[in-house]
Amino acid sequence: MKYIYILTFICFASFLPSLVSEEGKKKEELISQLKQEGEEPFKSKSEFQFPKDIQKLTKDYRKNWTRLTNYEFSGLHWKQFIVIYVNKEPLNYVKNYIEYGRMYLDEDEDEEDEDEEDEDEESNFIKYPTGTIFLKEHFFSNKGKPNIPMSTTLMIKREAGFDPENGDWEYMQYTKEGIETMRGKADNPVIKINCSDCHKNMAERDYVFATHSILDLKEDNKK
Repeated sequence: MKYIYILTFICFASFLPSLVSEEGKKKEELISQLKQEGEEPFKSKSEFQFPKDIQKLTKDYRKNWTRLTNYEFSGLHWKQFIVIYVNKEPLNYVKNYIEYGRMYLDEDEDEEDEDEEDEDEESNFIKYPTGTIFLKEHFFSNKGKPNIPMSTTLMIKREAGFDPENGDWEYMQYTKEGIETMRGKADNPVIKINCSDCHKNMAERDYVFATHSILDLKEDNKK
């Protein structure tokens, strides 16, 4: 019996290095996965695909564009989590976000008794330049956390005259695999139901909500 125990120990010891190595490899893979999906989800390559004409506009957007938000739960976007990117002039968005807060989020009780003249103060929202693209990544919500990548929606600021009554924005949506589900101007019936009926309420903000931002007005946030 003593020799059996010794033989068993020798056999186990011979396999131990490979077991440790395999366990270490699995641990490294898990850590890498966590960094991509949890700690650093926005530095990994995008899971979303686009048709060829949109690929040219959105190439390497996670790397080259400015991310404006973290995961934000949105009741307006089918109760999914969204992440918003913009291709240029991110400070315009930030300034509109700050102006939104100044105009509508001031909850100081001392402000409640302001006279009508102050209440009618004009807003100072900025219009976005032609060529501005807002891209929203959509993720299913699972137990209050972002889960499966679902789709992308884009707003592209076209040349003046494209749709002057609605800010010259074009709206579009694609599945994760890059299949177009809707595209058009604000008066397109599908766009109207899913997008522009809400965005038209933000006409003073150039039809962009700008209600979430992780940036400030520091120049080093500008890309």
